[in-house]
Amino acid sequence: MNVNSGQERLLYPAKLSKTLGRLASYLLAWGTLTLFGTTEAMSQAYTINIQPADSLARYALRALDNRKFTDSLQVVSTLNQITSKLRLDGYIFADFHDLRWKGDTVNGFLSAGKRQYLSLRNANDGKQYSSWNNLQSNATFNKDLESYLNNGYPFARLYFKEATFSYDTLRATLDVEKGPQIVFDSLVVIQKGRTKTNFLQKYLFIAEGTPYSERAFQGIASRINNSGYLRTTSSPQVEFYAGKARVSLALDELHVNQIDGVIGFLPDQNSETGKLLLTGQVETDLHNLFGTGKHVYLNWQNFNVASQKLDVAYDHPVLLGSPLDFHGGFQQLKQDSSFVTRSAQAGFKLPIGYFLKFGFGLDFRQNSLLSANRISSTEKLVNADSRLNQYQVAITYTQLDDMLLPSKGMSSGLTIGVGQKEIVRNSIVDPELYNDVQLKSIQATIEGYLENYLKPAKAVVFAQQVYVGSILNDQVFRNDLFRFGGLRRLRGFNENQFYSQHYGVGVAELRFLFQEESYFVTFADQGIISREAGSWVYAAGVGGGMVLKVNNGIFRLMLAVGGTKGQPMDVAQPKVHFGFVNRF
Repeated sequence: MNVNSGQERLLYPAKLSKTLGRLASYLLAWGTLTLFGTTEAMSQAYTINIQPADSLARYALRALDNRKFTDSLQVVSTLNQITSKLRLDGYIFADFHDLRWKGDTVNGFLSAGKRQYLSLRNANDGKQYSSWNNLQSNATFNKDLESYLNNGYPFARLYFKEATFSYDTLRATLDVEKGPQIVFDSLVVIQKGRTKTNFLQKYLFIAEGTPYSERAFQGIASRINNSGYLRTTSSPQVEFYAGKARVSLALDELHVNQIDGVIGFLPDQNSETGKLLLTGQVETDLHNLFGTGKHVYLNWQNFNVASQKLDVAYDHPVLLGSPLDFHGGFQQLKQDSSFVTRSAQAGFKLPIGYFLKFGFGLDFRQNSLLSANRISSTEKLVNADSRLNQYQVAITYTQLDDMLLPSKGMSSGLTIGVGQKEIVRNSIVDPELYNDVQLKSIQATIEGYLENYLKPAKAVVFAQQVYVGSILNDQVFRNDLFRFGGLRRLRGFNENQFYSQHYGVGVAELRFLFQEESYFVTFADQGIISREAGSWVYAAGVGGGMVLKVNNGIFRLMLAVGGTKGQPMDVAQPKVHFGFVNRF
């Protein structure tokens, strides 16, 4: 952190416990720091041989059992931690005595002393505190200080005034000194690309002229690295001068825009000759449009005979300069000549902290029959025309080391929608089939996911993923159900093969990295699926493949086989997916 020489940066603690420790340190001008203050760090093994002067000191020294230290500064830090903890528990005269170096060993004694009582008054609200434990667990002091630190007073500090000792009691008043008011100045971007500085300031909550916030500054790196299209190359820096704070960033713009074409060969289950069915998809994913963080996504799939799926999404961060992010989406699914399902979403997301987002919005869904052939043959209302309008709330948590190819961290999300569903009578359907149908009902839809990434070895990543979903309504038809199966979820099966009212899918992947963004992978997918009749189906898929980074993109090849209890795995008919993702 850089500070102009005309403005001293006071590094006061933001937590009350540290303030208490510092007070005790002021009262003890002798001891550890005096002895070790000029010790140089040397690269060798050090040990500590400290004898306890009382029973409490003996307990505190258990932290040193069987420990080795690489340099003398680490020894100093460890000894200070021991005394600080004792002082925070009320033993404010705890200290080391007769400390001496003998070769690579430090010898001495630790005395905890007698615990002191407390009589402390908060100058802001007048509350009295008479217990060290109550004081440390009470958030009042921290909230007072953090309110100043995040509203234009980065040099605010807690301090004791009128501190006196009376017998075995510390009497003092704790107050806050605000210091000078500071506002954010212009943002300095090193290695500037096409991302606009004005957008970055709003996106990072450090807009020019707004009060300085320590929380916003500390969250800069996390917010940038979780954007998916930017990455910090060094820690953010801040310089204070003349009532202003100038933030400097070193950024790298990632090549994450992509155009993806994938071709798949699947066995044609409608063919008696065993012919292969050619499937495919086209995906366009554009990030940081116009240098303002906007995102456009388009995905089209031809996953079966006369069956297609379209998915379009748009994201607009910091809408009108506010903390809100806007999201809009549209999906259409055409299932051969049976039905068409269309849905649209509009909503907002609000960041909470560095990794958490809360969302709310609306979801509209419409089902339309194209043919009544299946209904006529079964004399049952299998599919139905319907309209569903839902209010949605969502929460997501993302903390990954890399948004493109994570190897450590976790990502999770939960979406809940509740609204009214209306069944619409269709003239091509026998009216008597609607006699036992409740035309209007309340429906709840729940979907969630959890992804976890571990790196047990330098070139090995273990990925675990869980996806769940549930539709809570008695009036549910085939064209209302979740659709999945295929490359993106439950590999080894045809695209969108499964219909389900309730489902859970687990994924385990073992990736073997051999160069940047390139790896071999083996995987196992398992799913539990509730079909229309209420029965449960257990499905599993296994396979492997390769992801290879080439000049301007990613080549992907996956081979998988899947099976259920009634459909065992057939290694002679694997599902093959390959394609090329062009990044720019």
